[in-house]
Amino acid sequence: DIVVMDEASQLRPEEAIGSIARGSQLILVGDPKQLPPTSFFDRLGTTTDDADDNAQAAAVDSESILDVCIGHFNPVRALRWHYRSLHESLIAFSNSHFYRNRLIVFPSPYGMSNRLGLRYQYVQGAVYESQMNRAEAARVVDAAMDHMVNHAEDSLGIVTLNLKQRDLIEELLDQRCRNLSKT
Repeated sequence: DIVVMDEASQLRPEEAIGSIARGSQLILVGDPKQLPPTSFFDRLGTTTDDADDNAQAAAVDSESILDVCIGHFNPVRALRWHYRSLHESLIAFSNSHFYRNRLIVFPSPYGMSNRLGLRYQYVQGAVYESQMNRAEAARVVDAAMDHMVNHAEDSLGIVTLNLKQRDLIEELLDQRCRNLSKT
């Protein structure tokens, strides 16, 4: 009777309409500021050098069921509380730039420390070329090595913007580890 859809910014209308038609009421939950649905990642294995095709496909795929419903139903309500981040610095940029500081964020019990949260770190001489940034990759490897030596009890995750940067960091990290094992 009631259809509830979460993460609606990721659902294409054609994927959702069948379920919506079967219910008498709809609760749709999502964030229009999240990434829209796309088939971009479905094409990662294909060999196309045409960036225009990927950009065009991303634009065509961008409408979600959330976008459709926001345009047709009122009132639209926004959640005010953000509870997922373990530290307020993890959501501070988005809260400021996308949500106009309207999100209420639970304060972290840990406060500011150099071991928790996000911090901007400028890398001198960093240049982005061919979907890679060698200077940033080297700095990430330095930070990862420092973490492994000085904070081995804590887990570490490294996130990159694309596969080429990930592969570069992995290659540099492997080199560094091989060089350490020789000494």
